[in-house]
Amino acid sequence: MENFEALGRYHFAKEQLRNNASIRERLLDELKRHVDKAVGKLVDKPVGNSNLDFPFHFASETPLNNADLDKMGSLINQIAEVNQNMLNAIEEINKYAEDAKKSKIEIPK
Repeated sequence: MENFEALGRYHFAKEQLRNNASIRERLLDELKRHVDKAVGKLVDKPVGNSNLDFPFHFASETPLNNADLDKMGSLINQIAEVNQNMLNAIEEINKYAEDAKKSKIEIPK
């Protein structure tokens, strides 16, 4: 006999996992864009009448001014929250898997 409650809870948790995975991917992409912007590139040639002993310059705008550290920190916190949501969804999936006659999800270590 089918356990429809377990099956429903299993599928609900699986949908939560999918939604959070999508959110996580978007947040990681946004974080990557911020990190890439903050890194910049050094070029091995002096700029104009530079009297610096350091014969390099940034190839684009100075990344030190472009690093939005507050935004990156916020994104990292959001990613951590979404990761926890995903772990909670997997826990729910595994809790109802047997009664729903579905497979469990293993998290690689």
